[in-house]
Amino acid sequence: MVPRMSAREAVVTGVGVVNAIANDFDAFVEAMRIGRCGQRPIASFDAGGLRSPHACEAADFDPHRVYERRNGRKMDRSSELVLAAFDQAVAMASIHLRDVDPVRGAVVLGSTLGGSMAGFRYYRAVREGRRRPSQLRDCSMHAPGYRLCIESGFLGPNLVLSTACTSSRGRDRRVRDPAPRRSGHGRRGSGMKRARNACAFAAVVLSIAVAPSPAGSPEGPSPEFKALRERGIALHDAARDGDGLAARRAVEQLERYLDRFANDGEARAWLGSVYAMMGRDAASIFNKMRYADRGLRHLDRALEEAPRSFTVRLIRARVNSSLPKMFGRDDEALEDMLALDAMFREDPSPRRVRSMIGVYEALRERAPAAGPWVERLERARGLHAEQRDR
Repeated sequence: MVPRMSAREAVVTGVGVVNAIANDFDAFVEAMRIGRCGQRPIASFDAGGLRSPHACEAADFDPHRVYERRNGRKMDRSSELVLAAFDQAVAMASIHLRDVDPVRGAVVLGSTLGGSMAGFRYYRAVREGRRRPSQLRDCSMHAPGYRLCIESGFLGPNLVLSTACTSSRGRDRRVRDPAPRRSGHGRRGSGMKRARNACAFAAVVLSIAVAPSPAGSPEGPSPEFKALRERGIALHDAARDGDGLAARRAVEQLERYLDRFANDGEARAWLGSVYAMMGRDAASIFNKMRYADRGLRHLDRALEEAPRSFTVRLIRARVNSSLPKMFGRDDEALEDMLALDAMFREDPSPRRVRSMIGVYEALRERAPAAGPWVERLERARGLHAEQRDR
């Protein structure tokens, strides 16, 4: 989908820089001020067979910080550089990605080729008789953009523009052949002086566009928006049985509501639960991870907006406890269930009893030593039986 462009101005609030002369914005400004040149002999691979063994590499870049933030996931160098710049820009702007409406976030990326090293490794393996297509996932010029969307959860435009390197073949020739000379075809090269004063580097352009959400009405939701919220919750219940169309319609209704009333934690929790169900029912592993991650972001934000809401805690506990171990949400699930127990003991209202039966059954299995769950489970069942008999 090609997004609609406009002439609206944008404010740059964060910048990330990783290149041949610096690894952060402040160092980059200082390097530009003193005229540091980033051209140097190629060190990342054997450049003996190339006509010019010089390039502008980010030689001092340490990818391990990128891996540490992403649980050791390996990726091509092109993605490492982009994600490192992304981390810097987000930190400078003091943006919390969980607070950004995914539909209002966009990524614009400039790239010349993509993960060329991944492509080299793949074709080298093919020559050796080993074919591993998974090595090509970072080869496309679009791959860093995809990684940014996965990292941020943005659902807005994802544009990857083909840009050219600022280091020309002539620049390499001047460095390789610094002595000025003339030939019958005119002057070739302009001496080491021009090469020394020039500082060529390739730049990756990253733009995160976040549009502000409209404020809600101080009088509260109008009947129209209340209907949106109620329809979204009803469709959520229909999606529990695997109705994919109901899930998509629930997302549409709840997101429209949250565009106006972004601080409604309970509505956001229902939205997070719908996304989790979409991840459960998705066919591809990519969509399973994408929807589950988006749902967890909404649920965590809902808890921040409504930390004392029984509904938010209950929805979050159900989602966290249903996820596979690989998501690492067992601690959050236990935290939610213990909070629900505390809320129920403060206010054992009839509408909470049925939900607490399932919570106490889960606590009995997950943390048997953390409390008298068997007694509280029997008490909740007794209260539920009394309600049924009335």
